[in-house]
Amino acid sequence: MSTRTLPRLKAKSRWSAASKCPRWAALGGLGYEPAEPNERTQRIFHRGKLFGWLVAEQFEAENPGEIIREKEVSWPGGTLHTDVFVKAERLPVEVKSSTSPRSLLKDALFQLAGEIHFDADAGDAGALVLVNPIDLDEQIVPLVLDDDWRERVEQRAAQVVRALATRGEDMPECVCATPGQCHFKGCPFTAAAWEGWQPPAPFELPEAVGPKLTEFYRLQSRERAIGAELNAVKTERKTVQEEIAALDLVPGADYSCGPFELSRIHVAGAHVEYERKDYDRFQLKRIGDAPLPVEEDEFGDVPF
Repeated sequence: MSTRTLPRLKAKSRWSAASKCPRWAALGGLGYEPAEPNERTQRIFHRGKLFGWLVAEQFEAENPGEIIREKEVSWPGGTLHTDVFVKAERLPVEVKSSTSPRSLLKDALFQLAGEIHFDADAGDAGALVLVNPIDLDEQIVPLVLDDDWRERVEQRAAQVVRALATRGEDMPECVCATPGQCHFKGCPFTAAAWEGWQPPAPFELPEAVGPKLTEFYRLQSRERAIGAELNAVKTERKTVQEEIAALDLVPGADYSCGPFELSRIHVAGAHVEYERKDYDRFQLKRIGDAPLPVEEDEFGDVPF
């Protein structure tokens, strides 16, 4: 049955959620309480709104008076909102911001396909605009809605509608394989979606594999012990380096002291959280074969 003939249900099921997972949208439509987003997630939401506004401004400048922002469109499970709609071109535009767009491309295209399919004002094509929040670089991915896309969109919508119509008796499967994957995907209904789930029992391996596992465990434990010791040495070294940094040495100049030659190097760091993190590193070389100074307590109490 075509989902266009099904009753339009007033529900809080969002197409943006359905494009990621039908169970996610169904749980929202059934009134389940979503988990409160943490501060980082809220910042990502705000970032998405900001770049949606930025792209809308660009389309408005190129198409004065032809832009609808956050266009509301009915779909069988409720309503959806298209970020930008260009009336003259009958073009829905979805905007996403990410430093790794490949991770969200599949779901974003599915969302855009629904925005095209369910909008009677839309043509057969739309555009996905991917904005890099670091340098504002934009990548436009076009989407032409063919029969395959329409069928996939209809099937996804029908799954959500059935769940709503049966009050959750006929729930679609989660697209994820574990609760951890579901939570990582950003679903605020992970607890409800995986209620009562138990991890499957592990598969049994042949006993002949046992010695290899024992060797692996021994090496893994040794590696962790060495790593812990290395971290302790790094922490101690950084403490001493901070004391050296307090000398306020001139970058690029060479300094000598006993059997050592020291230089401070200023490094332009990478961009982190919209800021460039510069840092200094110190290069210490031993000059000649003179013996190193010995700490007084290096040998403990010597009876002479």
